[in-house]
Amino acid sequence: IKSNRGKCDLILIDGLNDKSEDAQKFWTVIGCSDDTINLNDEDDGKMDVELVMEKVSNASGHMEVKEVQRGKTLDKGNLDTMDCFIVDGGKSVYVWCGKKSNKSEKRAAMSNAVEYLKLQGRDRNVPIARIMEGRESDEFWKVFKGEGGGGRKHMGSKWKSWFS
Repeated sequence: IKSNRGKCDLILIDGLNDKSEDAQKFWTVIGCSDDTINLNDEDDGKMDVELVMEKVSNASGHMEVKEVQRGKTLDKGNLDTMDCFIVDGGKSVYVWCGKKSNKSEKRAAMSNAVEYLKLQGRDRNVPIARIMEGRESDEFWKVFKGEGGGGRKHMGSKWKSWFS
């Protein structure tokens, strides 16, 4: 068995700025070139997007998704430990699950986040991250301040409303 195992070479590529021959071969194989990689994407940390927070709850007896807030920043005080929330941060969508939210709400929040992206006409590759209350990442909290996760630039027209 040992004699049939292949040997491999480990090659490290140090980011997009690595101009070594190995790096160029790698980018060519995966279908990228210097023309398709934008190294000068200036990001000052501020987003030029409209953030959206939606509440997913079955407290009324049936599952409801309601918009809670929309704007350049969001109020984290709107998060309720009893429910789940879909937070659209531009480049990423977060599904925040309160400690006391139930299984149905957690399940519905994830499926509604996927449906939300479809209704927005957004790329299927937009990441959806599940965030549990008390385990929030710095990136998640940056969205509330209007920092860090941009991507959905306004182009003169409004995005489709989940509720229209």
